[in-house]
Amino acid sequence: MSSLIENNFLQNLSDELANFPYRYVYISFGSKFNTKYVQIAGTSQKTNASIQILPKFLKKNDQLVIMIDHLTTNDTKEDHLKFLNDRLLHSNNTKYIILNTYANEIFIKGLFDILLPKLIEHHINSNNLIIATFIKFLSEPNYQEKESALLVSKTIYYYLKEFEESKYLSCYYEWFGYRRELYNYIFNFQALKSKQVTIEHLYEIETILKNLTNGSISTTMVVQNQNISSVLDIIIPLHIKKDDTDEFNVTIYKYHISNKRLVVV
Repeated sequence: MSSLIENNFLQNLSDELANFPYRYVYISFGSKFNTKYVQIAGTSQKTNASIQILPKFLKKNDQLVIMIDHLTTNDTKEDHLKFLNDRLLHSNNTKYIILNTYANEIFIKGLFDILLPKLIEHHINSNNLIIATFIKFLSEPNYQEKESALLVSKTIYYYLKEFEESKYLSCYYEWFGYRRELYNYIFNFQALKSKQVTIEHLYEIETILKNLTNGSISTTMVVQNQNISSVLDIIIPLHIKKDDTDEFNVTIYKYHISNKRLVVV
């Protein structure tokens, strides 16, 4: 069942979650359809909004998906609900909820005040929860936009850090944004903060991902830098469909290691 909540957000969300038969939870901030195509590094590319809203790693059943973004027109609302309902036809015990609002500090704290205790109550493992932010800008943001995006990120991070001894802090991911080779990937926010990642590391990771994407299925990449392999192990692909028996949050490192397309020496 899909729901669109446009007022009394926290009370209505609490009502929606009264029955909680879920094992997997995915929450996205800023993932709506804005345009069909985007220009990245001078090349027109189809938007990946569909896999921001519903990544390929999602399970078929027993799943709660919450999307937070501001939808302005009735047509846009109907388009998003249709997109979700079409997917819902193939699922059991699954609920999709759109919270039609901008996210600010008060809203985020209220949302988590309701949702996170519910996850604790129903023993949702941290490996089965992903909270992802997609608030990035294709062109240079103005000061207000930049501050708003930063506030969302900081509010989520510090709330999760303080909640239940940081039980769900490792579940927070952020989109790389409009970098061509990293366009379909999210990274673990806390883990990246703790690593010494340089622009050279990102260039090397982009080269690896490009070769794995464009090469044949027999292509194998050899990684000799431990820093590179550790960063690959905090990146999750949005666009790669895995077997339903796979873990919810398989990193690109583990995925390609298991498929023998990545070798670390």
